[in-house]
Amino acid sequence: MKKVIEMNVIMDDIVGNLDDALCKNKTVNGTYIKKVVIATLKKYGINISVEKQMELVKKIGSYYGINIVVKKHTTSTKKSKNNDNIAKYGKPSKRQQQQIDAALKKYDEQTSMKKQIVKKQNTKYDHVCYRFLTFAGEVIYVGRAENLVNRLESHAKSGHLSALCYNRVDKVEFCTFESEDDLDIAERYYIAKYQPEYNVVFKNKKYFLISELDNKQWKEYSAGARILKNR
Repeated sequence: MKKVIEMNVIMDDIVGNLDDALCKNKTVNGTYIKKVVIATLKKYGINISVEKQMELVKKIGSYYGINIVVKKHTTSTKKSKNNDNIAKYGKPSKRQQQQIDAALKKYDEQTSMKKQIVKKQNTKYDHVCYRFLTFAGEVIYVGRAENLVNRLESHAKSGHLSALCYNRVDKVEFCTFESEDDLDIAERYYIAKYQPEYNVVFKNKKYFLISELDNKQWKEYSAGARILKNR
């Protein structure tokens, strides 16, 4: 059990080093990942075969969306490298190898789970019509977005509306639609209906009541107002 825990700590260390490199705008590719993996394993005194090292490099690469192709060697070359590795680090026992395999499997499962969560979260906020509301419940802006989170971050970064508008936002609400056509109709309809202070286009258009849109359920995006105000 001790070795499994150590491998999880090592993997966290590897990911932490790579994240730091990305923050410093360093180029993180297959070669760089391999260098970090080997250095970290050496730091913790972990002895694993070249094949296991490359398996770990490949898994770490997939976590960052980097497809790392492991070159196949001839049998003689592979045996030679294995012998060099064993001579340098010592061959892991059967129990150690099982523990390392278990740690790699657990890490793979955790990575897969993280990707599924991120995908689910992103899908939840896709193809939305959104609105900014004041503390008094007044709708002051209506917009549409392929992804709500990305759109709000764009608001915060570019600030194409006035600072006063963003400061007045108490709540951000959204509702989802199946198609681009539905989304386009909804945006025009809600702007014409609410006459938001900070919208310009579609504002003075006449509209006919559409019960399906009036009955649409708006959901609150709890982090919305905070994103807009932390500009």
